[in-house]
Amino acid sequence: MSYRTEGNGLFAALPTEICHFVLGYMDKESRDAFARCSRHCYSIAFPARFIGVKLSEVNHRYWLKVFTRGWLAPLARWVHTVVLDIADLKYLTILPSKLTVFPNLRGLNFHIHAPKPFEGNVFTALFRFLCTLPFYNNITYLSINWYAYQVVFDTDIVFIGQGFGAAQQEQERKKEEKMRKQYDEDIQMFPEVEELFGSHLSKVQVIEKTLNGEIYFPKNLQTLELGMGSQTPYYLIPMLNCSNITTLVFDFFPSELRDSKALSSALQFPMVKTMVFSHVGFYADTKIINNHFPNVEFMSVTKYCTLQWTEFIKAFPRVKIFNLPWHKMRWRYVEVAYLERAIKKILKGGHLPLYPTISFSGNYETEDGGGMKYIHLTCKISLNSSGGHEINWEGDTGYKLEDMKLADFQEEILRDPRSGRDLDGYGGDDSSGEEMDAGSDHSEYVDTGSDEYEFSDGEEEEELYGGDSEYWESGDEVEDGSGEDSEMDLEESGGV
Repeated sequence: MSYRTEGNGLFAALPTEICHFVLGYMDKESRDAFARCSRHCYSIAFPARFIGVKLSEVNHRYWLKVFTRGWLAPLARWVHTVVLDIADLKYLTILPSKLTVFPNLRGLNFHIHAPKPFEGNVFTALFRFLCTLPFYNNITYLSINWYAYQVVFDTDIVFIGQGFGAAQQEQERKKEEKMRKQYDEDIQMFPEVEELFGSHLSKVQVIEKTLNGEIYFPKNLQTLELGMGSQTPYYLIPMLNCSNITTLVFDFFPSELRDSKALSSALQFPMVKTMVFSHVGFYADTKIINNHFPNVEFMSVTKYCTLQWTEFIKAFPRVKIFNLPWHKMRWRYVEVAYLERAIKKILKGGHLPLYPTISFSGNYETEDGGGMKYIHLTCKISLNSSGGHEINWEGDTGYKLEDMKLADFQEEILRDPRSGRDLDGYGGDDSSGEEMDAGSDHSEYVDTGSDEYEFSDGEEEEELYGGDSEYWESGDEVEDGSGEDSEMDLEESGGV
């Protein structure tokens, strides 16, 4: 048959619609590999390159033009996710209003650059406008990433776990007053949006606008990603009117709703099954998750966890899968034997009744100068025939301490006899399965983070996560073009 001689395989005999349906189950790497099989495969896979596009105040005119009446118009229906990069706040409502050109839009990702005191006002104005758009309730993935500048540095003492006492309330009042004064100063630099934002909104006012129905999330929303700083819990309130959210992605571990004690005690989101955090601090209050998200089954920390990882997993007895940064000690990732002893100790204490799957991951620079090496390890726990615990490891089980290259100054410190015992010999120490105490002699060398986390000019490394949203995970970003680019220029430069 002809389709065999052409070298296109069975795909040449299938209707194009069926081929596109099959492509929908492939990730980006698989689609790219498929596109390289033949010209026919490339022509089938080409539209999928536009599942995700990125727009800003600089390039949006060009891209909206070519998707509306230009050479990409037939592919507008393929766009499922749009990233909106908003550095000029007057585009906060202008850019979303143009997205009706994409009939199958399912994902929105906002990158907002604005002063910190604007958070509550931007959040309110954005959702008050979005809910007027025809595609709003079709959105299944929503991400808001906040890039603040001109931040007011707060040197007040943070009262952690102090409930709603007078000292806590007074501190919150002072912080709110600082934010209001800073907002009144900064808003003068943005006359175009002064009417849109109005006067400064406190956390309590944001909650009130949510409860009276002025702010609400899309009805079909499944994945919510919030990078809105320390006020994250106040932006969860719209979930009260949204019953489909199953995945939450946060930059930081949420804090308690200290301004509303009655609301805080009653707030529960039983539909949430997956939670992802970039960072978990030493003072993270794990009771918040158990109280407000009782049915979480998957818990992931993507960058660092300064709270001891053993304490972290013990705090969530109902979680079935943990994904954590590989534990470090004296700058090196510990070996599998160390992790196994710690897990056995937790099991002996009866803290893991569901026998969860625990994964550890990290990366490091190899000794031979071969670049960064990614390592991943998965621990699966089960009961054996005698009623004991069976621990099986998968992944990079052959990792050794000496595999990980350290900086010269780190090696010098470790060679110094004053730095304590050599950790290369910890494998034979029965006590090494225990976590180091924060006040021990070795605490200055304990690092539970991943090398992926680095500070650069006060900003954090951006990490994209799509949760269970098929539209975001499988999408490419197309970020090119301006009002002066031609179709030929884009093709030659590889812009599409």
